[in-house]
Amino acid sequence: MTTRVLIAALLCFAALPPAGAASVDVYIGTYTSGSSSEGIYRSVLDLETGALSQPVLAAKAKDPSFVEIYPGGKYLYAVSEVGEGTVSTFSIDADSGGLTLLNTRSSGGAAPCHISIDHAGRNLLAANYSSGTASVHPILPDGRLGEASATVRHEGSGPNRRRQQEPHAHSINVSGDDRFAYVADLGIDKIMIYRLDVEKGTLAANDPAFAKTAPGAGPRHFAFSPEGEYAYAVNELDCTVAVFARDPASGALTPKQAITTLPTGFKGSNSCAEIRVHPSGRFVYASNRGHDSIAVYKVSPDDGTLAFVEHETAEIKTPRNFNIDPTGRFCLVANQGGDSVIVFTIDPSNGTLEPTGHKVAVGKPVCIRFARRKNDVAANILIAYYSRTGNTEKMAAGVAEGAAGVPGVTAVVKKVGEASKADLEAADGIILGAPTYFANVPGEMKTIIDDWNWKLKVDFTDKVGGAFATAGGQVGGQGHVVTSLLLFMLNNRMVVAGPLYRNETTGSIWGEPGAAAITGPLDAGVGEGELAGARRLGARVASLAAKMKACREL
Repeated sequence: MTTRVLIAALLCFAALPPAGAASVDVYIGTYTSGSSSEGIYRSVLDLETGALSQPVLAAKAKDPSFVEIYPGGKYLYAVSEVGEGTVSTFSIDADSGGLTLLNTRSSGGAAPCHISIDHAGRNLLAANYSSGTASVHPILPDGRLGEASATVRHEGSGPNRRRQQEPHAHSINVSGDDRFAYVADLGIDKIMIYRLDVEKGTLAANDPAFAKTAPGAGPRHFAFSPEGEYAYAVNELDCTVAVFARDPASGALTPKQAITTLPTGFKGSNSCAEIRVHPSGRFVYASNRGHDSIAVYKVSPDDGTLAFVEHETAEIKTPRNFNIDPTGRFCLVANQGGDSVIVFTIDPSNGTLEPTGHKVAVGKPVCIRFARRKNDVAANILIAYYSRTGNTEKMAAGVAEGAAGVPGVTAVVKKVGEASKADLEAADGIILGAPTYFANVPGEMKTIIDDWNWKLKVDFTDKVGGAFATAGGQVGGQGHVVTSLLLFMLNNRMVVAGPLYRNETTGSIWGEPGAAAITGPLDAGVGEGELAGARRLGARVASLAAKMKACREL
């Protein structure tokens, strides 16, 4: 069993204020069938005022009902929610924000309605509603999608004879450490849990294999708390939000609460659609179609449960989707039934929504995503290491390979003693590596830390950090080395890319896929398994560093 010992770094986004008169592109997925829409639209959100520019057609497409942005903003992916569905790749022009179609693949099922991308940017995952399937597509170096590398099919039904005669996979979400994929299946009242291998692009049944919702609830969309210790599912059919405690080691979901999305006494027809967690983690939002509202909840810091705050209804009509901008200041609501997108401000003290008066027309909007216009902001990653046997040097090379695979990222590998003040100041992310035997040499770790600490007088605030240790034949020291390095980072106000886990049996800290710390082999070599972990570490830190830099420049 493992226990989480560091928080996920995504909390950092809550502390990033908007800068000047910055703006962000807004991409809007739509239904083209029976509407005036022709495909995917782009608008621009003013992050000072909340004003939206009039949407322009970015790309023609058939029923692109769900879109997703590649980490760093270089590509946009879209479903075509038709019989035998497809998923397509579009490049995003860095100057105009326009879209250019690159390729199209089968979605691995019928009526794809939701897609997501792992945090390393290696795979696109799709949920296919009508066929009850979920699939994984590798993302190639040029952004194009490969053929599906994995497809799973659900089985079962639910008590609602009209909506639950068979499985209906409605969303697929990846955990912050890229170890698990969660598929909310409306037809079988389950959140299916899979082990995700981002290197191979595969899904394997987890233990436990699923979490149940109430019979007839119909789970639709799913969201994590910023730290990943809680998860929230909006149930389309019984109009509730289900709250789960999440074990980051096993991926298990434990039900904690189910709270209605509707006001007391409401008798009309209603179905729920979207759920969002505020970047601060303090508020949760869910949409009602019928009552036509956004339900607002406050999150308990003690156990993640929800307390109702308000229903916002102003000009809302069939809110199939909504999203919160990267600064956490604005909520944009897609009115499928009102052919419009409207903007609300978010009160940071209580999470309530206030109409801004800003509204734009677009036919049947059903998905909202944000992306930077200038998407190729470079992030610099420094991998610095100590090595005496060559193992740590090999691992550092693997880390660099993973970091360099993230678009817009430059990776530099140096021995600690060769890293200059300029190297440190230029780095947006720093990954440190040392052999385990340093833990067994009196004073060695202190010497390392003192060496870093600092004669160079560098401000490390908001730089992203990661660490690894190679075993080199020593057992039991990985945790000491990694902990020493990461505590140094935290003490210097760096943001540690997490989460990090401790193996309670051995006492070692192990870096699961996407974690902040990885360990090398327990013998004298570095195998492909260790190098795969090194690449995941590099990609994780680089991706987070690029996102943070982009947020700071908004």
